[in-house]
Amino acid sequence: MAHTAGRTETVQTIERFLREAASAHGVYEATVLNGVHHEEWPEWYAEHMAQSLESAQITIVFGDREQGWNDEAVASDEEARHE
Repeated sequence: MAHTAGRTETVQTIERFLREAASAHGVYEATVLNGVHHEEWPEWYAEHMAQSLESAQITIVFGDREQGWNDEAVASDEEARHE
């Protein structure tokens, strides 16, 4: 996917946290696992991302599935408010 000038704040924030997680995970693999590939990296990334979001006081809001809302609609609504 190509980078575009009109990327949303949401995309920029997720990208920043992913880059930070990748860097921290590289250190973890090199130091704690002595250079061994971490097979459970998705779980590690998820935990790291959750901690980063919490530290930044960012809350993920999931739509009310019982009321017909979905995650995409909530995310789109959030993006529209920031434009």
